[in-house]
Amino acid sequence: MNRKSVLLICIGVIAVSTILTRKFIGVTLQQQNGYYLMQAGSSLAAVFVSVLMIPFTFLYKAKDKPKISNKPVNLWRRFLALLIDFLMALVIIGPLLALPALIIESQNTQSFSWYFTRDWPRESDMLVTLFAVIPGMIWTLIYLSFPPAKGKQTFGQYLMGYRISAYKGSKITFKRALLRNVFGFLVLCLWPITLLMAYYHPKKYLLHDNEDGLRPERLVYEQ
Repeated sequence: MNRKSVLLICIGVIAVSTILTRKFIGVTLQQQNGYYLMQAGSSLAAVFVSVLMIPFTFLYKAKDKPKISNKPVNLWRRFLALLIDFLMALVIIGPLLALPALIIESQNTQSFSWYFTRDWPRESDMLVTLFAVIPGMIWTLIYLSFPPAKGKQTFGQYLMGYRISAYKGSKITFKRALLRNVFGFLVLCLWPITLLMAYYHPKKYLLHDNEDGLRPERLVYEQ
């Protein structure tokens, strides 16, 4: 599967999950200074797409045969790849994570709806929110860690033309990729410092990149 096909699939998945889902995908709970908002949203089409996309995310194979480039992977390229990946991870798993909240809400209202919002609490709100947030975080880490462990790229990395490689072809295990992504989230939390350091680094490496370990590698695809 080439990059154009993957791009069209990503656009299609995002379109289905946003256009056919009313206003919101997933579950969110906001409460602060007397303000309270609980909402959850999904759709039958989005759930169907999610069920198809989960195995596709791990099984698809890139058709393009790239060449390794000596150019560094620019920060804007990595930022766009991460943005694509976070968005895809959300629209793939979000419709499924919303189902428990929607089902519990329907039991209280005696009427099922694919979207609800309210400004007053129920006892189950915190629990159903945790059941959405924690699996969502786990899914995102798996989504980002599984491809490099199998010698592949995430959707964002594939579209932006780079991959995560290991020093002298050493094996990238799932545990190794997982720990790198966990550390990567911590690096993002310190972005005012880490981005400035990466900007002046000759190879644009962030703190979780290492010449003797795992690092981004620029690829050039033949037209």
